[in-house]
Amino acid sequence: MKQVQLSNGEYLYATNDSRYMFSGRLIELSGTEFTDLTEEKMRLDRVETLHNIDLSKSITFQASGEEKYEVFVFTDVSCGYCKNFHTHIGEIVQEGITVHYLAFPRAGVASPVGELMGRVWCSEDQQAALTEVKAQNSLSQTPVPCKAPVSEQYALAQKLGVRGTPAIFDEDGNSLGGYLTTEQLVTALNR
Repeated sequence: MKQVQLSNGEYLYATNDSRYMFSGRLIELSGTEFTDLTEEKMRLDRVETLHNIDLSKSITFQASGEEKYEVFVFTDVSCGYCKNFHTHIGEIVQEGITVHYLAFPRAGVASPVGELMGRVWCSEDQQAALTEVKAQNSLSQTPVPCKAPVSEQYALAQKLGVRGTPAIFDEDGNSLGGYLTTEQLVTALNR
């Protein structure tokens, strides 16, 4: 069997003669245990991708005190669940979790939301701009000239298979899912 990776990060499987192809999960059974080999391969791919992100292009909320964990959150400023997640950012950083926000405007880079996210990423105080836009749906800061990384981060999200927001990943490449409360995030990271 061959494993074929698609541009969106998903995998297909084909017989060695390429006559038959199927999609889905490749599961290894061993006694009463099973291992999802597809998820493990995707996790390893995500680790490499996440570790190569230029964090200077993310909007980072640094852990207070000792950093215990880092998470990468693909966000959309018009997403209700993203807004709700961000209302917990103070609690999250108090738990020792650094949050790196990355742009994923669900309607696309050229959409009004994509353009607004570009202005957020080009704001002098990005943290304040992101917080303001998520709370009020408007931005009072005048952006400074810059090349916003929105299209680059959008493409990265597609490569990682992101389909909705928020999409939360830990530094080991595990997909933690979508919206999580602070308590749920801590529990997911402690597994």
